[in-house]
Amino acid sequence: MRILEKYNADKTYMFPTGKLATPEVVAEQYPATSAFTFVVVTDERGEVLMGLDNLSALRSGYNIDPALSEAEAILAIQGIMNAPLPEPEPQSEHAPQDGPLASALMALADAIKAIEGVRGPEAVPDPVEELTNRVNQLEELLDAVIAGTGTAHIKGARTEP
Repeated sequence: MRILEKYNADKTYMFPTGKLATPEVVAEQYPATSAFTFVVVTDERGEVLMGLDNLSALRSGYNIDPALSEAEAILAIQGIMNAPLPEPEPQSEHAPQDGPLASALMALADAIKAIEGVRGPEAVPDPVEELTNRVNQLEELLDAVIAGTGTAHIKGARTEP
């Protein structure tokens, strides 16, 4: 559980790394703490400084009622941060058959059939073969660059040192 408390410039915390977060260290690393209200994200005992956030930014980010006091706003934000995540909505077994993804897949299948119909099945490249060819081209290019041949020309690729 994350606990939020208003930053106290007189209190020493511990960073998660184990180093001390003395008021002087915090002021040096976060100079805005001397001019604005900050909130510490800490543990149940209030010892570890896990986060330091501007209260105004948190209010805006979590859409907190501006009429709430600082203490009330901090409690409201803490409640939101610690709220359980909503359960994912169940998907039907046939979900891929519905919606934009299904439409895109159907359009892709139709395009492949059209290419095969015009140019024959060999016109549609095998994705594994295409990937293998690209990897081989990259290996050749890398070998040429490592060998320091100056300029390496490989089917569509050109590099110069």
